[in-house]
Amino acid sequence: MQQGMQITTAREAFQRAAVQPCLGLEKVLVQYEAWEAAVGGNTHSVAELREKESVARRVARERTRLGEGLSLDQMPTAEKGTEGALLAKWRRLWQFESNNQQRLPDAQLQARMAFTFKQLLMVCWLMPQAWHEAAGWMASHKHLDAARALYERSLEVLPGSDLLLLAFARFEESVDNLSAAQVCHPLPTTHQPPLAA
Repeated sequence: MQQGMQITTAREAFQRAAVQPCLGLEKVLVQYEAWEAAVGGNTHSVAELREKESVARRVARERTRLGEGLSLDQMPTAEKGTEGALLAKWRRLWQFESNNQQRLPDAQLQARMAFTFKQLLMVCWLMPQAWHEAAGWMASHKHLDAARALYERSLEVLPGSDLLLLAFARFEESVDNLSAAQVCHPLPTTHQPPLAA
């Protein structure tokens, strides 16, 4: 009984390890095949796992390629002219993650995207466009609480950003939260004179 539980636990550990998107998975799969043969295990599970391992290996290679040139060591900057190139690199990474090559369930995909956006915002947190696109992705995938939290945090970081204020108000309007939208973008209370012609 005890040995059967140990074999099951070891099998589950090998199977979880073999589908993690990281480099060097081939070695894990070879070790798993040898272990299954030694314990007289299920060769069907090895063949099934080989396909998942192939997907994980492909995802790891692509993430590595897209991650080149992205550094989490750099300080957030508001320098004009550098924003576009840096944001474009991050955008390619999160678009790849959004395509869900790893075939994650929705909750895990949201967690993966939240992780990717956290990494992005560590470097690009002074860029309103980065905050807006991260919140926009969350909103478009029906993760409304996460989108709201990103907008709220963005306004703490960049309180003078009209883009973020208007985007947050638009988001609140889109989810029929008109009272919150008015707080984000209050209507003028005084009469404004018309512009001179």
